[in-house]
Amino acid sequence: MRAAAPTLPDQAPPELVASDDADAPAKPTTVLLTRRQVRQVRSLHRSVRITARRHRRRPGRPALAASAALLAAVSAGVGGIALALRPAPEPPRATALDIPVDPSSVTATATSTQAADGSTTYTAANTLDGDPATAWNSNGRRDGKGPGIALTYTFARPVALRAISLRNGYQRTRQRPGRSPVDLYPVNGRVRRLRVVTDTGTWTWNLADTRAQQSFAVGAGRTGSVRLEILTVYSSKTYPDVAISEVGFTSALER
Repeated sequence: MRAAAPTLPDQAPPELVASDDADAPAKPTTVLLTRRQVRQVRSLHRSVRITARRHRRRPGRPALAASAALLAAVSAGVGGIALALRPAPEPPRATALDIPVDPSSVTATATSTQAADGSTTYTAANTLDGDPATAWNSNGRRDGKGPGIALTYTFARPVALRAISLRNGYQRTRQRPGRSPVDLYPVNGRVRRLRVVTDTGTWTWNLADTRAQQSFAVGAGRTGSVRLEILTVYSSKTYPDVAISEVGFTSALER
């Protein structure tokens, strides 16, 4: 069976440019091809080489002559035009930039809050002030050690939520004149597991018992609020309250 000579694409790439001046010296010209055209040219190379090998011992066959001409045209270029086997640059795509959500545009509430102790408050707003030494504390004596308690964060306008950050526990050391300071982190409960609820879905977040900031990638799409429901806690033997020092949000800004 005679092998059919491979054929070139019906149309040359629109980026192909040749000089109109016949007397001008031939200069190699880089031709940018689309990814599809690159695959076509590479396929032609393979076909030509295979055909040439098959007909190497059979001189005079038309397919061999066509293959040789095609190989010379594709490899060396025709009329001083060299083909660059690389894809043309793709058009720029829209990219997303992660940015922190301004805490002043967020309102925080909680289903349980410990009463103020003099000038020290324990409201959910403390989790948005950027100071780990202030915290939200639940009212453990009234509402239990934490499971079932929730904090809700409402944005001034919906955001494309990408991540949530949190600093667990009450990260304050209380100074006492004439006595040893008290580290409030171990004497209050810390969150072990949260249910994260947004306008688009629900997730479970397992937290470590550490003072370091922890992050949870959400990719939840646009939401007007985030609800953090406490499922389990790291209990304290001193106080029944559970505490969170800081909460932050990251959103995607389309450019």
